[in-house]
Amino acid sequence: MLATSAQGLRSLQLRERLLDRVELLQTLLAEQVQTLPWGNESWLDTERELVAVEQALERIPAVDA
Repeated sequence: MLATSAQGLRSLQLRERLLDRVELLQTLLAEQVQTLPWGNESWLDTERELVAVEQALERIPAVDA
């Protein structure tokens, strides 16, 4: 029981960190797309990371409060 609670807490903490990262990446990506010079596609790295984080979030079950 205690192991399950600890695992649930770790999953919840990881989910919260990933949600924070998604928010940061979305903001960063919007800024990059608007401000980078034409031909500079460094925003693609941000987009790739954002997709990876969103996919990781899909694998972590949401915890109902």
